[in-house]
Amino acid sequence: MWVLVAAFLLLATVVATVSFPLVAQSLETYDGRESEEDEYSERDALLEAMSELEQANETGKISEKDYKTQKLQLQKQYLKVVEGSSAK
Repeated sequence: MWVLVAAFLLLATVVATVSFPLVAQSLETYDGRESEEDEYSERDALLEAMSELEQANETGKISEKDYKTQKLQLQKQYLKVVEGSSAK
């Protein structure tokens, strides 16, 4: 019986050790500015908005439906900006 308990405790320790960095590590937010004097480009503003939206989703501050809708809109805007800048 004690072997079963010891095996369970060992397994729980291994799972906790492996999963802790994955759970505890938060995503870094995108900040396109190198200094306060730099102006954001539209591309940088959209990337930051997507980062903030991702954080709101992870913390439960936004519904899944709203998250998906807003993410799709931001991605479409970003693609237009990127495609427009590459055409120049």
